[in-house]
Amino acid sequence: MLETYTEFRKGIFFLRLQGEMTAETTYLLKKEISLLLRGVKPGYIVLNLKNVTRIDRKGLEVLNHVFTSVEEAGGSCMFCPSESVNVRDYVSENALKKRVRFIDNELSAFTLVKI
Repeated sequence: MLETYTEFRKGIFFLRLQGEMTAETTYLLKKEISLLLRGVKPGYIVLNLKNVTRIDRKGLEVLNHVFTSVEEAGGSCMFCPSESVNVRDYVSENALKKRVRFIDNELSAFTLVKI
């Protein structure tokens, strides 16, 4: 199961994920991003993976999709890494690490963003 929680604060859209990002659940994240990007320039988006407990190949593909979609829409995307060592290592070992800015926590986004 994957749950999503959203918040817009000081010009930054936070999307917090909790649970498993697998082939069975990633449609929720794609839906959330599609709604967010529909006709709006996204600005800054922080995808918080802190409470993601498991990720598979499809989950990684969706993370790449999110990053690409946000960038193509003119926005900037940052990720907070998972507390799960397995998830963090899996994401770090893949190409995503080279493309995405990882930040320690959500508060770090405010110091990086000039609003």
